[in-house]
Amino acid sequence: MSFFERVMLWGASLLVGISGVIYAAMKYLMTGNDPYAVINHPLQPLVLKVHIVTTPLLVFAIGAVFVRHIWEQWRAGRRRGRLSGLATLLTFAPMVFSGYLIQSVTHESWLSAMIATHLVTGAAFLLGFLVHRAVLAVRAVRNRGETGAATSSAVAVAARSSVTVGVPAASREPDASARSLPDV
Repeated sequence: MSFFERVMLWGASLLVGISGVIYAAMKYLMTGNDPYAVINHPLQPLVLKVHIVTTPLLVFAIGAVFVRHIWEQWRAGRRRGRLSGLATLLTFAPMVFSGYLIQSVTHESWLSAMIATHLVTGAAFLLGFLVHRAVLAVRAVRNRGETGAATSSAVAVAARSSVTVGVPAASREPDASARSLPDV
C-alpha cells in the first residue's frame, strides 16, 4: 500500500468511525431536556452530516486499497493478517448497505433492522480494522526482533572475518607500497 492509500484509508476510517460512535452516543445514550425534542444534543445534526459526507471517502479508500493490497495479499497466498483482514472486509458491505438503507427505508420494522445491522457491523468493522492493524504491527515488531538478531549476528561474523562485503577482491588487497610501510 502506498503512503497516500494508507492516509486515505486511515483518515476515512477514523472520520467515519469516530463520527459514527459520537452520533450513536448522542442518539441512543443521551436524553434531552425537552421530551418532545427530535435531537438529544445540539451538535447531533452536524455529527450525522460529517458521518454521511465522509462515508463515500471510506468506500473509495476501500476500493482503492482492494486492488493493490487486499487482492494482492489473497492471490499471493500470504497468511499474515488474513483472518483479521477478511473479517473486517466481510463486515464492510453490510455496514455500507445498511447505512444507505437507513436513509431510504420507511417501514418501522425494516428501519429498526437496518439500524441494528448498521450499529453491529459498524462496530465490528471499526474493531476489526484496529485489530487488523494491531496484529500486523505486533508481527512486524516480532519479525524485526528476529531479523534484527539475525542481522546483528551476521554483522558480528562479518566483522570478525577478513572478508569485506560488497568490496571487490582487487580493491581489498593493499598495493605493494602499502605493504612495505611499517605498522605505526
